[in-house]
Amino acid sequence: MLGSRVVADTARSEAQRRLAASASLDSIAIFASGVTLVAICLLGITLGGHEWARGTAMAHGHPITAVVSLSRVRYGSVTAAAGSEMSTPVLLHSLCGGSHAHMPPHVEMVQDTPAAVWCALERAGGLTKALLWFGYLPLWLAFVFCLVLGFSNRWNWAKTARYTLAGYGLDDSVLNLCILSSWLLAWALLFAGLASYAYSVPGSLGWGHVSLEASFGVLQLAFIVLTLTGTLLTAKMFAFWDEESLKEAAGDLLDASPARKGTYAVLCAQLLLYLLCAVHALEWQALICLFGLYYLDTDRINFLVVFATLTSISLFFDVTRVGAMPPWGQMTGAEGFANSCYVAAAAAKILALTGLALVRRDDVQKRLTSPSSAAGTVGYSLPFQAGSPVGGQ
Repeated sequence: MLGSRVVADTARSEAQRRLAASASLDSIAIFASGVTLVAICLLGITLGGHEWARGTAMAHGHPITAVVSLSRVRYGSVTAAAGSEMSTPVLLHSLCGGSHAHMPPHVEMVQDTPAAVWCALERAGGLTKALLWFGYLPLWLAFVFCLVLGFSNRWNWAKTARYTLAGYGLDDSVLNLCILSSWLLAWALLFAGLASYAYSVPGSLGWGHVSLEASFGVLQLAFIVLTLTGTLLTAKMFAFWDEESLKEAAGDLLDASPARKGTYAVLCAQLLLYLLCAVHALEWQALICLFGLYYLDTDRINFLVVFATLTSISLFFDVTRVGAMPPWGQMTGAEGFANSCYVAAAAAKILALTGLALVRRDDVQKRLTSPSSAAGTVGYSLPFQAGSPVGGQ
């Protein structure tokens, strides 16, 4: 009798856990469907975008700015202050002159940009366009599957679609596998498209170097967001994290002091700003914010020390980098946007350090005034004062 009751209680708790996990997975699936739809829109915009690469071409011995898309090139100025001073797009195929063109040994010293340079750009754009077009199908499949899974408990049509798929053998486990497979295929095609373009673009158009521009950067940002969302889906589907720990952390955040909530907001804003910087270049400084967030979650002083040390060091490099930036009017659109986000993230570091200092002060004061620690507070002093316990613990 007792054994059967234990088995029944265990089965009931397991059913409740699966129900809660399913509800949480539905929310993540809704978020993933939104991210996928945004990625589809960005992919469509960037396929027709005019700014994939930028360099200085040569025409009759004179350098001229060239902005290259996947199949065309425009000449003129591409700075933020004069972004409209561009010529009519010219097909790369018309400049290529045939697949027999060969790259000269010294591209930097030519009177006119060699035809082989335009041929290389045409081949790079064609391969990238094909890979990205193939990426549309798995993205749409992932969007539809996430939409059905996420809204099946909210909308009748999604519930009907889910039952219909189950009738064809696509139950929840198979549906999850289809989502991950579609997501992985779209991720691989996007990775291959961006990597092939970056690898195939010539190093120079005749003068100076070639830089990747806004259209490439937008898809680079979409690739990062897709990777993070796919990791979130995978972790949830295979229970790689503890659901109760996440709920407990969310509850602690709701009950936290204003200083702690504000610091959470500043660090999350920093992460978002560093993510947006990926339009131009990936900023690994975002990892420093994780130390601050982990301290807010665990109150472990060593993570606060690591965050404060790394942030203080990075501030010096922020100042030197901002000082070396070109005038805003000479930046391209991608550079201007990314540098604006970078400057805002650097300024937020001061707020983050101040907020963490306030959080630490409040924690120490609570520990000093709590009745449970009254017996052990004799001789206790604030952190970093003489005679204080290590780390203020």
